[in-house]
Amino acid sequence: MPDGSGALINFDNKAQTAYTAKVYGQDVTMNVLATSQSQIDQTVTVKMPVFGAKVGDSAWYAIIEDGDGYSDISASVSGRVNSYNNVYAGFQYLEYGVSTLGNMVGSNSFQMYSAAKFNGTYKLRYGFLSKDKADYSGMAEGYRDYLIAKGVLGDRLSGEGIPFYAEYIGAIDRSASFLGIKYRAVTPVTTYAQAEQITDKLIAGGVSNINVVYSGWANDGLHGTAYTKVKNVSKLKKGGTDQEEFIKDMSGKGVDTFFTAEFQRVYYDVMGDGYTLLGSAPKYFDRSSVKESTFYLSNGMVDSNDKICLIRPSLAMKVTDQLKKKYSKTANIGFNVGTISSMLFTDQQSENYTDRQDAKDYNTAAVKSLNEAFGGRILIDNANAYMLPFAKDVINAPFDSNRSRIVDEAVPFYEMVLHGYVDYAGDCLNMTDDYNTTLLKSIESGSGLYFKWIYSDNSILKETDFDSLYSVNYEGWLDKAVTDYGRAAEVLGSLRGQTIAKHEIISDKVVRVTYEKGTQILVNYSKADAVVDGQAVSAGSFAVVTGR
Repeated sequence: MPDGSGALINFDNKAQTAYTAKVYGQDVTMNVLATSQSQIDQTVTVKMPVFGAKVGDSAWYAIIEDGDGYSDISASVSGRVNSYNNVYAGFQYLEYGVSTLGNMVGSNSFQMYSAAKFNGTYKLRYGFLSKDKADYSGMAEGYRDYLIAKGVLGDRLSGEGIPFYAEYIGAIDRSASFLGIKYRAVTPVTTYAQAEQITDKLIAGGVSNINVVYSGWANDGLHGTAYTKVKNVSKLKKGGTDQEEFIKDMSGKGVDTFFTAEFQRVYYDVMGDGYTLLGSAPKYFDRSSVKESTFYLSNGMVDSNDKICLIRPSLAMKVTDQLKKKYSKTANIGFNVGTISSMLFTDQQSENYTDRQDAKDYNTAAVKSLNEAFGGRILIDNANAYMLPFAKDVINAPFDSNRSRIVDEAVPFYEMVLHGYVDYAGDCLNMTDDYNTTLLKSIESGSGLYFKWIYSDNSILKETDFDSLYSVNYEGWLDKAVTDYGRAAEVLGSLRGQTIAKHEIISDKVVRVTYEKGTQILVNYSKADAVVDGQAVSAGSFAVVTGR
């Protein structure tokens, strides 16, 4: 199953639940009436439209070629409903939802349906595997070859080393008061000059292949106004370095810089920015404007006082046009396109109806245009498969699956498809629950390392909307980042342009990854030392068997 990084379901595992997941994740428009948070983590939902099955030395896999925006993938094991283990794709031709008449006539409600718009052909392509290719490693190879043939994946990566992604948060908003009157103050937490200082320390520590991701640089900071109009945060120039100088300085040091642009979310709706909730947000069946819910941490229920406005998919190109207009003459600038990489939702407005397939097309067209305008300098966040043609780099690649009760194992299928063709990193290391496990996942999946930092003290985030960023001051992480980059680069650096030929689960907590030229990496997640084919692997660590 392509659940997150990839998931395996063993035949006859006696699971009493089935698996069903929407390809490319849930639709926020269709979930607008939900009162509690979904148990499905959208960052590790279905990212690639491919699934398969294996028995003995035979296997098959299927790629959803057309209608993937409408599709879902289901699986079940024998004994639950019938005597068969099965996995298959379905297609939801019409969206539907409940609309209520509310206070007008009491609590009556009725079902409403979307327009029947899709005029393509639902299409699946099957591949068949045998003998030593008949497993999920062979499926990853088959899907990779398919993407290469389609031009989705380009040339092999060249050179050595692994990427290091340093995301700096420029500015945030926080409450302040003047003469007893509260107002929203834009506060810099990492100026351009400070970001350059941190980057210089990384370089001095021996970190190479650095990619800077700069967020919260425009429109009142990290959670700001709509990018239908782009206005830089002027306070970030404090210290004598402005945005253009920062980009130039980074380029001179061999560092690529990507500025995060938000195509879909609007945290503050203000006048004069080209966005209005009534005219620019997606609509539900009853013509109400859709907002994305946030949830209380304590009970998972909707926080009705804190909802995020959205920009409908048909306006995605408006953000691209703004960025092209503002930065057409700026050399070496790149963009992180944020949630448009992974968030796919419909617009049920009858005169401007946008289904999931349309939304996918609008989103890819906007990113493609940006990619062409800025020479391919595009970073994709948590990329769905349709965004891969434009990815110079990927961050937040899924490292796990949702691990629903039917799932037996999570595997790095996603990374096995990409390795050797796209640079990527998984979870932000300083924001994970278990740092060492995430580091081991990076080694297992052939990933770069990713950190998110601010220059200011962590206390500046207290009692703000950003207090979940509880550990982002760079000083507490810099030495560890440098050390662990060195460890990872020593193992993975020479493998950058190679594909992953095979991934094997040796035991419950030990895996082996074999690259195309024979190098093997053993990763031990257990609390006890292990020995695999005579090679010792320490607890919570990794070891390398050098290939030819």
